[in-house]
Amino acid sequence: MDDIIKNLAAQLGIGVGQAEAGAGAILQLIREQAAHGDFQQLLKAVPGATQWMGTASEVAGGDGGGLLGQAAGLFGGLTGNGGLGAAISALGKSGIGPEAAARFVPALLELLQSKAGADLVGRLSSSVPFLKEALGAAGGVGGLAGALGKMFG
Repeated sequence: MDDIIKNLAAQLGIGVGQAEAGAGAILQLIREQAAHGDFQQLLKAVPGATQWMGTASEVAGGDGGGLLGQAAGLFGGLTGNGGLGAAISALGKSGIGPEAAARFVPALLELLQSKAGADLVGRLSSSVPFLKEALGAAGGVGGLAGALGKMFG
């Protein structure tokens, strides 16, 4: 098992399968919006990433998401197609609850940075809107966790 996935699961208190599917789903969204060269560089730096995306595709075929998927719909309407709402929906399909979802993207980016370097992850964060949104929400007053807490609380 990849160290990134093990660390992500431990940090967020989720299963390694959920962490792998969630990471793959986020990477699929990044692939849709990032510069091709930057994404290919990320795949080279993180060899397990392609497998994670395959796991995410398998999980996405199921009917998951529940309340988190509904919340994603609300966020998606606010943030546009492929925005933070899409990321929340993808994490919900991976079985990741609202509390862990709020911390997932920042934690994943931190772990990816350890393998791919700060420069590459910085470029990806700057060029992919939902990454900017997630990082801003994680550090902002109330943040994503607060918004999700209000919806589910």
